[in-house]
Amino acid sequence: MPPIMSSAMLKVRLLVLVALALVACQPDPPTPVVEIAPSPSVPPELIFENIDLTETDTAGRPIWRLQATRAAYAAEIAQLSGISGELITQAGEMIAIEAALGRVDLIRRRLTLEGALQVQVSDLSLIAARVEWLPEANQLQAVGDVFIQRAAGNLDIQADQALMDFSTQVLTLSGEAPIRVTASAPELSGTMQSLRWELEAARLVGTGAVQVEGDEFRLTGSQLDYDFNSATIALSQAAIAESSLARLSADQITWVVNAPTTVASGAVRYTSAKFSVEGNQGTANWQTNTFVVDGGRSSSQLVIR
Repeated sequence: MPPIMSSAMLKVRLLVLVALALVACQPDPPTPVVEIAPSPSVPPELIFENIDLTETDTAGRPIWRLQATRAAYAAEIAQLSGISGELITQAGEMIAIEAALGRVDLIRRRLTLEGALQVQVSDLSLIAARVEWLPEANQLQAVGDVFIQRAAGNLDIQADQALMDFSTQVLTLSGEAPIRVTASAPELSGTMQSLRWELEAARLVGTGAVQVEGDEFRLTGSQLDYDFNSATIALSQAAIAESSLARLSADQITWVVNAPTTVASGAVRYTSAKFSVEGNQGTANWQTNTFVVDGGRSSSQLVIR
């Protein structure tokens, strides 16, 4: 016969069974709710059609006045299309522009233009792949297939890059590829390593291989200094003037366009089939084939027939 439990032990067992039953009947603990922070909202674009845009600098001076067929504003950038209007220098000079596309940095007040791009500055026209207007520096920077044309004198320049500084009135051309210069009246061609156009002084200065064709002679040299106002071309660094009858070399040879004469200075050397003369200065009349070479104490005059 099994042993009889005491009443105390029976109460303890009952309490344990009740506790286990209560635990088994309780529901599972609730799953904690994880709140997901919303992603930062992107401000919507503001779209305008056929809009006029005017911008000023910190001093309140206008820096551009543009018209665009479409402008999309988002954050700190405005994307433009179908652009025309004017850029305005610190001196108030107007630069006419046309472009297919543009981008405005609203914080830095900078304008980038590209696509079917044309820029007109005084009597110069400029075409490039991209142009950036930097009003705080008073500069216009052109990059990629830059082509510049001067109406007077039919002067054309091709380069990789161009920087037009309106404070100094200097246009600087540069790039890895040679800078090509061509002109008519007179016929001039050059392949330059560097080229600087002093706009206010109307002067073109560059280093490279330069060739100028006159009616009776040809000029070549490695340094070009072309003064448009006086129509004077000076070639230096191995400068040579030559015709079918004679050759003149010097440190520098200067020619007033359409004049029949050239003036040479420094290590002047005249040579022909029959003569050779050296001196410090020389003047050549290529129309009459008369050459004067001055050596300081004496001079020689030669007439070639």
